[in-house]
Amino acid sequence: MKEEEKLFILENFFSANRQRMIEPYKRYLELYCLAGEGGGLEEHLRQFRDQDFIDLQVWFFLAWTGEAAKRRFPEFRQLMEKGKNFTEEDKARLFSRQRELIGEIIPLYGKLHGEGKAELSVTPYFHPILPLLCDVKKARVAMPKVNLPAVSFQHPEDAHAQVAQGVARFEEIFGFKPKGMWPSEGSVSDEALGIIADCGIVWAATDEGVLSHTLPGGIGSNREALYQPYQFQQQGREVSLFFGIMHCRT
Repeated sequence: MKEEEKLFILENFFSANRQRMIEPYKRYLELYCLAGEGGGLEEHLRQFRDQDFIDLQVWFFLAWTGEAAKRRFPEFRQLMEKGKNFTEEDKARLFSRQRELIGEIIPLYGKLHGEGKAELSVTPYFHPILPLLCDVKKARVAMPKVNLPAVSFQHPEDAHAQVAQGVARFEEIFGFKPKGMWPSEGSVSDEALGIIADCGIVWAATDEGVLSHTLPGGIGSNREALYQPYQFQQQGREVSLFFGIMHCRT
């Protein structure tokens, strides 16, 4: 394994909630402590043996494996019971099962849609922040004091292409056009919503922060304001909007 690969692993393979995903597993916590919470990655690199890197790779993917999958496939339980000193064969077996699981996701979503149990939504193709593609100065609507590049950036045609490509890719995969969209990071603006409507999307979802800043006086204690759709209208274009409850992110 090359040094840059080892550095990548150290930098990224502790990207998990410490309390819920690292501390419950003795070996993963041991590796976390070995990496340390301070100092440079190059310094920690010298403390890790080849075996430590293999164990870290396996535990990272085990920690991100869902509980239902762990109950379903004995390979996951066997690796967790082994705990450490994993081999390249162990890692290959883990990755093989992970690829199998990932391969089941799209067919499952298609099945749920076909049975009427779920409605599938789409996002812009490369997950861009649509209002900033339309006009980067729109950032000041949400953050009046933000520092912006000196060079102006206005490309609504790119925003349109991102939405259209996302819709086209969705149809290619599932065989039907989506009706709904979750804009990247829930970011919306009048211009972005107009583009979304132009691409045939009839509803979009974002979070309560947007609604709170839109309604006169905000939401306040009127939580019922969240539990209804709203209609965006602009030059004959319409999109229904739904606002979800915000959750703290860690």
